[in-house]
Amino acid sequence: MSNPEERTPILATEPKAPVESEEKYRHLFEHLNEAAFLTDAETGCILEANRKAEELCGRPRDEIVGMDQSELHPPGKADQAKKKFAAYLAKGNGTDFDAEIMRKDGTVVPVIVSASALTIGGRPLIVGLFRDVTEHKQAEQELRTAKERAERALGELECTKSAAERNAAELGEALFEVGFQKEKAEQARQAAEEANRLMHNILSSVSSIVIGVDEEDRVTQWNAAAEQTFDIQAGDALGRPFSECPIRWHGPEALEAIAAAREADKPVHLDEIRFTRPDDTLGLLGLSVSPMRTHKGEYAGFVLLGADITEQKVMENDLTRAQKLESVGALAAGIAHEINTPIQFVGDNTRFLSDAFEQLQQVLEAYQALKNAVETHGAAHEMVDRLITLEQDADVAYLKEEIPKAIEQTLEGVQRVATIVRAMKDFSHPDEGKKAFADINKALESTLIVARNELKYVADVVTDFDPHLLPVPCYLSDLNQVFLNLLVNAAHAIADVVGDGTKGKGTITASTRQEGNEAVIRIADTGMGIPEKVRHRIFDPFFTTKPVGRGTGQGLSIAHNVVVEKHGGALTFETEVGKGTTFIIRLPT
Repeated sequence: MSNPEERTPILATEPKAPVESEEKYRHLFEHLNEAAFLTDAETGCILEANRKAEELCGRPRDEIVGMDQSELHPPGKADQAKKKFAAYLAKGNGTDFDAEIMRKDGTVVPVIVSASALTIGGRPLIVGLFRDVTEHKQAEQELRTAKERAERALGELECTKSAAERNAAELGEALFEVGFQKEKAEQARQAAEEANRLMHNILSSVSSIVIGVDEEDRVTQWNAAAEQTFDIQAGDALGRPFSECPIRWHGPEALEAIAAAREADKPVHLDEIRFTRPDDTLGLLGLSVSPMRTHKGEYAGFVLLGADITEQKVMENDLTRAQKLESVGALAAGIAHEINTPIQFVGDNTRFLSDAFEQLQQVLEAYQALKNAVETHGAAHEMVDRLITLEQDADVAYLKEEIPKAIEQTLEGVQRVATIVRAMKDFSHPDEGKKAFADINKALESTLIVARNELKYVADVVTDFDPHLLPVPCYLSDLNQVFLNLLVNAAHAIADVVGDGTKGKGTITASTRQEGNEAVIRIADTGMGIPEKVRHRIFDPFFTTKPVGRGTGQGLSIAHNVVVEKHGGALTFETEVGKGTTFIIRLPT
């Protein structure tokens, strides 16, 4: 049973519903004349209950919330109530059914139940209305008693006239009581119809698309969100075969999903289903198709739940691009520094070679003059003296030793610049819109070069690449972004331990292995590890433990989306507080 103090209000979780609708919805739920329970459709856990539910159960609301739905019923009656509940929901808008509720004091209360399925925030829920019919049951019993009395009176009427006269009076009373009880039954029926209308209004106010279809493929439920999304009014859809509803799909995926859900008898979820919106623009839908079956196992139709996620996908794409630009921008200064260092000693060595060549030029000119003098006059003492002076001034021995070193350093600097530029080119190479086979070892090596300035001050980098790693079909630029995010996170984790690196460095280890049909990449750090209380949240969007301005909370979320959603892989981690963390990427090869 969950702790009521930690529960999240369910009735106000729809971010797109206007505040007025949320308040109206909660007000209606709280002030219903029947006991109302909001239940998780998958677990049966009660999530919300109104004041009438407290009165019905003889329990405070905090005690009801967190109970399993079956705990409301007397022992031995829970399975029967569960079957009736499933059969009722399978019919969509079927006849209300009777059940029994056990109060906290052990009193058993007869009730009439109506229910509806809905989804809020992508979560399948059930709203159940329980009406106390104790008085109604008593009235029925009294009606049966009155009927028996009337029958006895009629029997006695045949015996004697006096008895007939007496029984006539009794019969009149009984008939009056029958009429009274009939009126009460009619009032109960009207109350049940009002409850059904209220439930219909509740479903209509839900911002998600809710469409119900019966076993004959005819639409039985079409809420306001469906009207707005598809520009088809409920009156034009109800009773019509769903396949004939004029939704402007861009392909057969939706109808194929319905057929697949019916055949497999299990929910089918679809992402990014394309359709044309009412304004003639391209839209994307997230849909869930859930088949319904009766308690006898017979197909009873399906419920289609969904939402227009066009704007959400646009924001996700924009956020991904922004995150990539942010990461590349953060590395730009480091890359400039990395290139500046070899360029600086290339420039210094080039200037040295220029000055040295001027001095050597003078020596060479003196040699030439000496040669000419010897050939012409045969005597060149003055020229020899001048040549010796120039050699001493130029320090030819020093130049002979240093010039080769300067040339070697210059070539090394040029090679380093070329390596950095090539790595940056590989890292930022755009994808062609489809997966292509890539060398993950080379991709990791390029990313390490690009991120070197971010890592080198706080950590030594160790690589252990599997030379037999198979090429991986992937979107390489996206994976490069994942590697970069994990490496930068590792550097930040180590920096939290060693500071700026002046008192020692940590270690970042990047390794690859071919394990069966998977390429496994591990990026390990010697940081402080991840605290246990936040481990379940590290892949959540916008969650970060870093100070303000140091992290957006999107790096690991985007990495998880790229690895799991775009590549069908897995992103997990192993961590130990005080020892460090290893992130593990598994990609199919």
